[in-house]
Amino acid sequence: MWARSLRMRRARIEDDMKCALQRMEELKEDHKSVQAQLDALYYPVLSLPVEIISEIFTHCLPVGNATISLSTAPLVLLGICKYGINLGVLFCFSLGTL
Repeated sequence: MWARSLRMRRARIEDDMKCALQRMEELKEDHKSVQAQLDALYYPVLSLPVEIISEIFTHCLPVGNATISLSTAPLVLLGICKYGINLGVLFCFSLGTL
């Protein structure tokens, strides 16, 4: 009786594993579909010349002794995309602030 119970338990586990693998495949397909949709998005800011984006950063700098916060421009602009982060870092280097 004990061996039979173990075989039944093993069979349930194998069924659960098959279901989990099937679900994983479904999730992979969903992930692939969502990624394709994200890749198809167009971000107009990415088509702006570096000089224009640099001007935007310049105009967002605080005046006087004002402090820069992560929730305000220009740092909030860095959250637009990876390109914005790279540009922001390069811009800070050009100002000599890093």
